[in-house]
Amino acid sequence: MSGGYKDRVDDLRSEAARAPEGPLQVDLLEEAVRVADVHQDLDLGYESRIELVDAACWAGFPDRMLVAYTWCLAQFDRHPGRFEVFQLYWMYKWILNEVTYFLRIPRDRIDAAFEDARRRYGERGFSPRPLHQLRTTALSFMGHPAEAEEQHRKWMDAPRDSYSDCAACELSCRVDYLIEQRRDEEAVETARPLLLGRQRCKEEPGRTFSRILRPLVRLGRAAEAIPCYLKAARFTGRNPKFIWAAGNFLSFLGLTGNLPRGLRLVEGRFRIALETRAPSNRFDFLLGLRLFLGILAETREQPLKLRLPDTFPLFRPDASYPLPDLLAWCDRELSDLARQFDARNGTDALARRVAAHGDLRKHAVSLPISSKP
Repeated sequence: MSGGYKDRVDDLRSEAARAPEGPLQVDLLEEAVRVADVHQDLDLGYESRIELVDAACWAGFPDRMLVAYTWCLAQFDRHPGRFEVFQLYWMYKWILNEVTYFLRIPRDRIDAAFEDARRRYGERGFSPRPLHQLRTTALSFMGHPAEAEEQHRKWMDAPRDSYSDCAACELSCRVDYLIEQRRDEEAVETARPLLLGRQRCKEEPGRTFSRILRPLVRLGRAAEAIPCYLKAARFTGRNPKFIWAAGNFLSFLGLTGNLPRGLRLVEGRFRIALETRAPSNRFDFLLGLRLFLGILAETREQPLKLRLPDTFPLFRPDASYPLPDLLAWCDRELSDLARQFDARNGTDALARRVAAHGDLRKHAVSLPISSKP
């Protein structure tokens, strides 16, 4: 009987390994963790959680990833030499990539997490390059450009080692940084190796195809963005991890006059946006939705027919939604998220982002898209 639970955990982990990335995989591994914990099996609990961290990261459940990783890190410290270091410290980068985007994590805890990672990397002789890279992205999002620029310089100066991201991911982060600074020409040129497929990895160039849409529109090169949109839409699919990208798609579809395609996207992604546990991802989706609905409102006055989930606060069984009501709801949600993030970050960065996003409408151009993503 004592070994029965181990077989159960092994079966759950094997089933998760065969499952596609998504909620089922995460649920199976959480059950494996539960069984291991009930029997107080530290090693199985640790191994199952490491697999859970990986699954939750790629399936778009950062909150569940954070919980599992925090437990593993505590056990690693409590039992020196018992657990392998490389994978755990590599995954620390995934954690640092997410903590900035959770409202319930205060600024001092974010800073403490980066400092803890810096200490750990330093003790093992690892380069701080990926930590400077992540700090650059975090500070840009939070609205601290001078600090972000300092971290960017340190990132470029630090040597690469086995903990550095792949060349494609590093290049993508540089593109993100340039986009945040509105250096659109430089961002597009920097992204060229990714856009041409010369550099790639599991997430790239799909992620960059999603990010580059806005700069291309601002540069008056929206036609060049169409193949980027089609490739990005195929890559991201319905994965909750990439619900932020759906906001970029909605902006692009609205600005290019592809309104029926945009409405189908709203119906297909709205529930995911409502349910996501990452507030920044919801913010990005709503930013695109607000722009899209605003453009739509310029061409029609009658209510909009949309199949929206019954968890939507304004849900209507007849699926008929007055556009002013939807726009007002978007404005309230965006304003509330921006206020909370800015209060936490000590800036007005997200409020300014909301205001600036509406300025994209001056770049609108009619470019019908006939191909399917």
